[in-house]
Amino acid sequence: METTSGQPTPRWWWWKPVWDLVVEVWVGSALFAIIFAPAVGLDLTVKWLKTSSGASEFLLELLTWTKYTIAVLDAVLYVSFMVNMAWRFMNELWRRKTNHG
Repeated sequence: METTSGQPTPRWWWWKPVWDLVVEVWVGSALFAIIFAPAVGLDLTVKWLKTSSGASEFLLELLTWTKYTIAVLDAVLYVSFMVNMAWRFMNELWRRKTNHG
């Protein structure tokens, strides 16, 4: 196998796209969990406010919808990130296949 520069490609090189995908999925999942944490915190806060204090209904509804907004945006961004990583992975494999036979 040779690259376009004429230098031989190591046999293990096919693992690089797989390794990149695994690392990016782990990092993306960790970021999803970090960004989702405020939604969980808001959920616990709303439950606590409903039972232990005289918070207004407006505040409770506002916090509830904020929680939903964070959760939905985070899920949409996570799914789009994963689709993007899959697309990049498939393109990298296709490019390697066409370049190396």
